[in-house]
Order: sequence, then structure tokens, then C-alpha cells
Amino acid sequence: GNRISSEYALPKILETLREAPEIYNATCDFLEAGEWISSILVGKKVRSLPFACYKALYDGKNYPSKEFFTALDSRLSDFADKKLPREHSPIATKIGTLCKSAATLLGLNEGIAVSTPQIDAHAAMPALKITGEGVLMLILGTSSCHMINSKEAKAIEGICGYVENGVIPEYTTYEAGQPATGDIFAWFVNNCLPSSYEKEASENGISVHELLSERASSLKVGESGLVCLDWHNGNRSTLNSSDLSGLILGLRLTTKPEEIYRALLESTAFGTKKIVDNFEKNGVTVKSIVAAGGIAKKNPLMMQIYADVLGREISVSESTQAGALGSAIYAAVASGVYSTLEEAADKMGASTLLTYKVQKENHELYKKLYAEYSELYDHFGGVCSVMKRLGDLKSAVKG
Repeated sequence: GNRISSEYALPKILETLREAPEIYNATCDFLEAGEWISSILVGKKVRSLPFACYKALYDGKNYPSKEFFTALDSRLSDFADKKLPREHSPIATKIGTLCKSAATLLGLNEGIAVSTPQIDAHAAMPALKITGEGVLMLILGTSSCHMINSKEAKAIEGICGYVENGVIPEYTTYEAGQPATGDIFAWFVNNCLPSSYEKEASENGISVHELLSERASSLKVGESGLVCLDWHNGNRSTLNSSDLSGLILGLRLTTKPEEIYRALLESTAFGTKKIVDNFEKNGVTVKSIVAAGGIAKKNPLMMQIYADVLGREISVSESTQAGALGSAIYAAVASGVYSTLEEAADKMGASTLLTYKVQKENHELYKKLYAEYSELYDHFGGVCSVMKRLGDLKSAVKG
């Protein structure tokens, strides 16, 4: 979509070149952490197709052109030829076996099959038994990842990436995300609560998050008069800008912590709806939604808010470690236990724990709140650059 997150490989490599050119020049090869760990396991250099495509703009055949890299920085003119590989291992492929040194380090047997490294959230898809198209996977934790498969590959502005055969064979998997979800709630709890809330939670033997969720559950949709922008760590999708910042609108002297907490929960749901709307506007249909991750199982209020905001049922997986389970599924295929990823996912994947249904009255009220969120989204994410100017001033003052 003409933009790339500063979290990804090429921006980080450009940062290395500009801030530490001696390190860039001394580096013969740039690897992702997953590739580096896998290289240690098998005793040879490993390259992963998913990492290259999602993180380094590889399209399955080529990296961006020499002209592209030269335009970024003239010192990058031969970057792709000298420091990026041309051969990558596809998903669920045996890349080698556990070498002697790694086996000793881990206390395992030498010769165990090792599969192509996969991105953490992406690995959760087969764990949730998603091997076809139209099912949106929500991984809800400190940040959020939104992924969906389609038979059609096409450029969509405002997403993180799309790769054919990057997660599920014979499908193009689109990825979008929010760089902060649970981190926003943690920020609020750690920095903005009076001690009386911590004391009450302790006396009741529950966490502060549980106390706030209990209190927030009694509030009606729109009762607080608040709406927030969930940009406390920037916006990944659909604006793809780390310069944006969080916003809480509607504060009064009577505003309670649980009202702010609920508004923050709602803001992340609104951000997810922006992503869903963007997929569907571009022809990638969302037929159903499956959620996993720590928050999906821990916070019923949040999941109900998501269902009501999106106007869709949300199924929650019983798996508490979907990424790890998905990794085991890929490894089972790579080692020959199962012949296909679909078969492995069917046999090993997690079942549904529960389903959140839409509360129609709340959904209608959330349409009104979402309209206000959208107006703020378009204003501060587009025509108004006050957030960037404030960030620039902060950087200048701090030196």
C-alpha cells in the first residue's frame, strides 16, 4: 500500500546504515531472529520465505529494484545483490536436522527434523484450524494481528503485507495489525489509576484489570461520553504511521477510571473494524472470525465489545499457545508425520472454546460511536498533523 512499517527489515537495515555505517559495512548478511535461531539449530544458514516476503518486500521472485534501493540511499545501490539471499525455504519444509551442538545445548537428540521458521502470529493460523479462505484470525495480546486467506492476490493499501503460500499452501494470506492492544490497557493500569482501585482489587483477590472490567461491564454503550484513538504506539493498519499518538476525547471532572478503561477497550475494537472494513472494501470478504491470544480468553467484556462493534460472531479458540501449537503443526508436516498442512491442522488444531454473539442493541449504539471514531481517525490520521508536530517538539526538547 505504498507504505511500510518502521518495525520491518528494510527500515531497520536503513537505520543501521545511517546510524552505524561501520556495522552495516561489516555485515555480510542480514537475517531475521527466527532465521538466526534456526541456523543455530541445523548448523547452516537458513532463509525463510515468509520472513522475506512479509518483512523485506520480497514478492516470491524478486526484492525491490536497484533503483528503489538507490533512491532510499545511494549506498544501498547493490544491497539486494550482496546482502539479501535469492533462495528461501517455503513453509512446512524440512530445512535440516538438529545438529550436535544444538542438541547438546537443548538436551535433545541429534537428527530431529527442523521446519522452516515462521512468524509468531502467522503460525497460529493452522493451530486454529484455518486452512481455507474467508476466516479472519484475530491474535489479541500486547498487540494485535489480523490475518485472512484468499485465492486472489492483489495489492491493498493500508495492510502490512500479502504473500502467496506464506502461511497456508495455495492461498494468499493478507496481514494487518495494531501495534498496541493489551499494552494500552497495561499503560492505563500502571500509570493512571488511584491507589484505591489497587487496594480494592487486592482485597477481592482479583487483578486490577478484572476489577476495571467488572465495573466497566455495568456501563451502557456511550454512557461515558468518551471516544479514544488507539494509537498509543502509532498506527500500523490502515495508516501505517508511527508518528501518530493516542487520544482520549470527552473527559470531564466526573469521568471515572472504568469509563476510560472501557473506552480504551472500545477503541481497539474500532481499530479492528477499520481493518475489516478495509479488507472488504478491497474485495477480501470476511465470512467469519476466530480469536486467540491471552486477552481473548481472559477478558469476556472485551470480546463482547468486539462482537458488538464488528456486528459479527466471534469464536474463541481453546488454545492458550496458538503460535507454539501452530509451530508443532508445521513441524509435523516437515518431519513427515502428516502429508499435508490441512491434515495436520485437522488432527492437531485446537477446538472452539466459546462463541460471542452480537447484542443488537449495543451494535446499533456502537455504529454511532464508530462514526465519531472514524471522524477523528480521518482528521488526525490525515488533514491534521498536530500529533507529528508534538512528537517533533518532544524529540527536539529531549535532544
